[in-house]
Amino acid sequence: AQVRQHGVSQFAVRGLAKVTTVMLLVAVAHNLLRWSALVP
Repeated sequence: AQVRQHGVSQFAVRGLAKVTTVMLLVAVAHNLLRWSALVP
């Protein structure tokens, strides 16, 4: 749900390898945002 709020609802790439890469980048960005919210 949080990923969709950031505008990732469809993939602009084709192929499993490219979609996997995009999802890894989304996961890294999500983790960085969560980490930055926790650090005082």
